[in-house]
Amino acid sequence: MEQVRTFCRRYRRLLMAAAYLLIFAVGVLYLRVTISIPPEGDDKLTLNKWLFDLHRMPYAQFLLQDLQGRLRYFTLQEPRFFPFHYPNAVALLFYGSLSSYRLYIIAFTGAAAFLVSRVVRRFGSGDALALAGFTLALAPIWNEGMYSYYAVPQRALFWAMAAWLCLFPWETTRHRRWAVLGAALSFLACGTYEIGYVFAALALIVWCLRSRSFKAGFCHSVPVLGGMGAALRAAELGRKTALVERAELGGVCLNWGCIPTKALLKSAQVYTYCKSAAHYGLDLTGEVKPDLEKIVARSRGVA
Repeated sequence: MEQVRTFCRRYRRLLMAAAYLLIFAVGVLYLRVTISIPPEGDDKLTLNKWLFDLHRMPYAQFLLQDLQGRLRYFTLQEPRFFPFHYPNAVALLFYGSLSSYRLYIIAFTGAAAFLVSRVVRRFGSGDALALAGFTLALAPIWNEGMYSYYAVPQRALFWAMAAWLCLFPWETTRHRRWAVLGAALSFLACGTYEIGYVFAALALIVWCLRSRSFKAGFCHSVPVLGGMGAALRAAELGRKTALVERAELGGVCLNWGCIPTKALLKSAQVYTYCKSAAHYGLDLTGEVKPDLEKIVARSRGVA
């Protein structure tokens, strides 16, 4: 038994790396992630447009167009502050084929789960907890973004956990560089997806529990604070909060973004099914005609 312990201590890092790879491989196989699933949802709507632009113009011109589009967020010309939400011109180089796109998402998923395990390791005291955190982190982020949405949930989690890892040395050393780096990484997470704000609020809660003091916890987690998540938690604690929207209540996703768009796609899908009813062994009498006004009204109604 002592020889086994000595062997494990001597080759600890190698054994941990093997364990990470094994868990990741088992997770991918268990969840039946494939690299040949056809694009759906936001992928189908936006990726083709970006790839079309990427291939029809010189790369330098596309890069300039990409930077101009992101600048609109910083000048508040867009209703949502998501300057890092969409793939940048460099990331699109990995989207040359469907297979490479899926592999890109798989890589970001593994990287995000690994950083989660490092955060768990810093809170805990053993490698077993780190491996458990890595295992648990794989399931939820695969469920939401395992084959689409250009790895947005994974990227937001990756930047947020990197910011959390900066808080540990900031807490002990008080070196300003850790606070600046943590704030920058948290800014990336919040600018990638709404859940980034939730991770910022969680940072405050966790560090308050660690410090057993709201003031100390706030000071330790201040580099990653801000946004919607903090406002929601403040409301839960009975504090007064204000909701600011540029236009309609609910923002882009509810009023004219994700939900209405998917309702329009569903109407188009049903229309396609009706036109090809014979293929499914159905005999429909009469002509099926789309009523654009009713289709649009339905998309607004479900939102």
